[in-house]
Amino acid sequence: MKNFFNRLTLRVIAEAFVIAGLYTLSGQITPHISLPEGGGTPLWSPAAIALAAGLVIGYRAGVGVWLGSLIVNYTLFFVPTAPLTPAALASGCTLEMLAATLLIRKYVPYLSVHHQADGGRRTPSTGRDIIFFIALTALASILSPSIAVLSLKYGGFISWKDSLPIWAIWWVSDYAGILSLTPLLMVIILTWRQRNVFEPIVFPLTTVWLGLSLVVSYIVWQNKTLATAERLRQDTQQVARQFERNIERAAMQMQAVEGLLVAAENVRHNDFRKFVLRIGEDDKLRLALQWIPRIKLDERKSFEEVARRDGMAGFAIFERTALGQRLTAENRPEYYPILYTEPRGEGEGDSGFDLGSIPDVLAVLNSIRDSGRLTATLSGPWPPKKNQPPQFFLYNPVYQNQMESSSLAARREHLLGYIRIEIPLAAFLASAVDGGSQGQREVYLFDVTDEDEPLFL
Repeated sequence: MKNFFNRLTLRVIAEAFVIAGLYTLSGQITPHISLPEGGGTPLWSPAAIALAAGLVIGYRAGVGVWLGSLIVNYTLFFVPTAPLTPAALASGCTLEMLAATLLIRKYVPYLSVHHQADGGRRTPSTGRDIIFFIALTALASILSPSIAVLSLKYGGFISWKDSLPIWAIWWVSDYAGILSLTPLLMVIILTWRQRNVFEPIVFPLTTVWLGLSLVVSYIVWQNKTLATAERLRQDTQQVARQFERNIERAAMQMQAVEGLLVAAENVRHNDFRKFVLRIGEDDKLRLALQWIPRIKLDERKSFEEVARRDGMAGFAIFERTALGQRLTAENRPEYYPILYTEPRGEGEGDSGFDLGSIPDVLAVLNSIRDSGRLTATLSGPWPPKKNQPPQFFLYNPVYQNQMESSSLAARREHLLGYIRIEIPLAAFLASAVDGGSQGQREVYLFDVTDEDEPLFL
């Protein structure tokens, strides 16, 4: 009796290691799934080997399946923050094998060595056996991907939005492997065990055909998905490049205007208009450039008089309340009024509006002054308007003699003002899409500085 139990224990251990080795070896041929991309093999052979082991050896084959799956998943998904994830995945694979073994033994008994050992007669494969095998393995194959998705989600490998595609890929690969390989393996094993009996080939041919059809369908679907994703990526890159070129063109125009303002003293409105129209004559978008000088308190009165003599009748520096009421600007050490806007458009009525009077804008202007660089900013409309998206502006600080590498104190002392362009995001995107690929596209622009609450632009 003791020798019997020793031999049984050694046999169970040997079987477990053999099954684990076969499972691990087959799992190294192709990766089950890759994260976060979600790609993977369309046919997962270890699932077929696991079920075949269960039909040949019995439920104790689960030990070897669990060990082999643990080894495979440990190399793919082990991280210190989620040490139990490989064990959970291995448990899901083992549970799938045990459930499939139970169902096949009960409803398709002729495919099980256990049935042959009990003296069951082997009969030709029937349509009923094929249908039962297809349906029952499809049902059992749900277990492993379901447990896997939950384990990967709570292990921090995937997010909920990735769960369904990964579950579908996992299920297809498990199911296709079982359909294609398990009947074939079992026919070979049963025929070898009963040397004088030829196993009808209808069963494996039918399921192999179905499994390969599933694999082909998966590959075609994945190729179409990858092709669509690649085309979308190329379109997105093309739109981004065109958008970037539009921004660069706007920056070049601002630098040209900066050269005019620094080189010529007392630039008049008419000179500014002619220059802006000339540099933008080839620009389809016709961006409006604004000159916003820096005016000190003791210069305010004389500045307003010069502007009136320059053709802007009634010019005065003003500010607006949050309700939109126009008021004469209060006394402040410095003002940043909009002096020129060319080409004229909606901003024409803003001549004299002090940007320094807008909450938070003065801090932005001072930051741009200190950096000395062309800067893009987002700011809400003033006065605030309901459901109106923020405005996107480019600011170019202008200094005496176009200082580039001066000290912070020098930049603060010699700032002349700012050239500003409001970037029409919708027009920029429309221009980028029109110059891009064929077909209709809907493009939405978001500020994702705050990933949790992206801002629609």
